[in-house]
Amino acid sequence: MSEFQRIETLPTDALAPLLAASIDEGFHFGERLVREWQEGKECFNRPGELLLAAYQGTNIIAIGGLMADPYSGETCPRTPSAYLCAA
Repeated sequence: MSEFQRIETLPTDALAPLLAASIDEGFHFGERLVREWQEGKECFNRPGELLLAAYQGTNIIAIGGLMADPYSGETCPRTPSAYLCAA
């Protein structure tokens, strides 16, 4: 069974298998997510924002977030930041 947890510190070790799988499948948003988090550009820490991960054991099998819309200021799903492990 999977367990969803709010991410406040990006767990790069637990994210590594999902990141590798996404890259193998041609999806590179995970690289952007890690890069922007490390650069402080997008940490999902503004009011109403959050980053969630689904864990299976110690591995992240899905990740996605809600972020503020830069145009309206409302919180909305950030669909490009959602990725599910195929297996």
